[in-house]
Amino acid sequence: MGIEKVRIVPGYTATTPLDFVYYPYTHSLIGSIGWASLAFVLYRVYQRYRGSPKPALILAAAVLSHWFLDLIVHVRDLDIVNDRLKVGFGLWNHPTIELILELIILFAGLLCYLIGNAGLSRGRKLVIAGFGIALALVQLLDAFGPSPPSVTAIGITGLGFYGLLAAAAFWVVPRPAGPQTEPGA
Repeated sequence: MGIEKVRIVPGYTATTPLDFVYYPYTHSLIGSIGWASLAFVLYRVYQRYRGSPKPALILAAAVLSHWFLDLIVHVRDLDIVNDRLKVGFGLWNHPTIELILELIILFAGLLCYLIGNAGLSRGRKLVIAGFGIALALVQLLDAFGPSPPSVTAIGITGLGFYGLLAAAAFWVVPRPAGPQTEPGA
């Protein structure tokens, strides 16, 4: 749509050929705070403001964590606010360390989820573990696969893939029957 800009520059970093030129809405700290706030509000509206705001806070923290996790791997192209003061630790220039760290974060998150949901059936736990393995395979494909053919292809396949990923996560993770409230809430 031309709102944000990325270029494909072979060799830009050791891990990715993507040069993120301008993307203050999806990858600035202020933009991420905005998206996290929106996630919080939408979840609270979905829950009809019943029960504890804790799940909405957890969701907002997960949305905001994207910026901080990107900070570790991106080169100095992450905005604090609207294309000013760019930051990044540059782990994309150290592909082995970056890949190991990405997989550790993925499986640590998966393990935390499984421990926090110990009441899940063995079958459900296996399905969720399989989902984690599929995500690891996608990460490996991203690390060792071919460069994208075009910026348009990145946008189309990215949106399509994230839609499929969200649908798969919705299918994999068990959901309560309806909006939950805490006792006495």
